[in-house]
Amino acid sequence: MLVFKTIILVIVIFTPKIIETNILYKTYEVGILGIPLCKKVATGFVVVYLSEKPHIQKEWKPIARTVIEYGRQFVLIRKVKSLKKRP
Repeated sequence: MLVFKTIILVIVIFTPKIIETNILYKTYEVGILGIPLCKKVATGFVVVYLSEKPHIQKEWKPIARTVIEYGRQFVLIRKVKSLKKRP
């Protein structure tokens, strides 16, 4: 009887978490593709951030981040879990 109660308790505790992650949250793929160019700097590196907030220059928790060379093509793609679709 104690084993049966324990199994029921585990099912009751973990079932809402499984349902919550599968039904409520949607996974969206966001990305950016480009080639950074600068007329004044021929060599060097640039940091590319993928952020939720377009007006912030330095994001402390970006969705994605990469460091690339000037003149080289890059692709930055990440999957994001959210309750609503991102623009």
